Amino acid sequence: MMAGRYLGATLWLPLALLVACVPNRKIAYPTAEATHCSPNDIRLGDIVSRTSDGEIIETYNAECLGNHYRCTRSKGVTNCQLITAEMARQASLPPAPSQPVIGSEITQTIFPLIQQVWTAHRGGDIIGEAGLLTEDYTSVHPDGSFHFGKATAQEMQGGPIGAFILSDVRIAETSPDAVLANYIATVEIPGAPKLSKFAVAELWVKRGPDWKRRYYQATPLP
Repeated sequence: MMAGRYLGATLWLPLALLVACVPNRKIAYPTAEATHCSPNDIRLGDIVSRTSDGEIIETYNAECLGNHYRCTRSKGVTNCQLITAEMARQASLPPAPSQPVIGSEITQTIFPLIQQVWTAHRGGDIIGEAGLLTEDYTSVHPDGSFHFGKATAQEMQGGPIGAFILSDVRIAETSPDAVLANYIATVEIPGAPKLSKFAVAELWVKRGPDWKRRYYQATPLP
């Protein structure tokens, strides 16, 4: 009987340790797939769950072999964005009172497009960025300068960015064919001594079947 109890204990202990080492399996495995990491190398932190429009939204930090990611999981889909260690630290700070309504249908449509514009700009993809802007596009840059039209290759090269986090997203329909988006952008600027933060306002309009960014304004924050 004692041998049986001992054998049961020895079998249970490794199992308990295995379970303890792989917390949040429903998040860890999709995160591993999204980041192309092994599940055993994924470390999760600062997991926040909330409900919006009846959908559970989970946001969290993930770390894998020295790389840091900011992840969002909604409707069974996991998206992870590579960020710097400093951005991961900032993302773990208590959230601002206003939270993005990520579960709304219009936000699910527009927010990925906003991310695509930023990703295209970061990668120097002038064609990819231009494809998301209207022909009469205008913008106000953080220095207060006003710009007509899409960025040229020279302008894009003159304003490079690194990693970025878009947070506190608020997106609202102003008409069936127009959407106003507000959010905070935390951006790594090459050569800058610290991360830059901007309050961003954008106007998106529907041109045919597609949504395009018509207006952009970024205001520096302390």
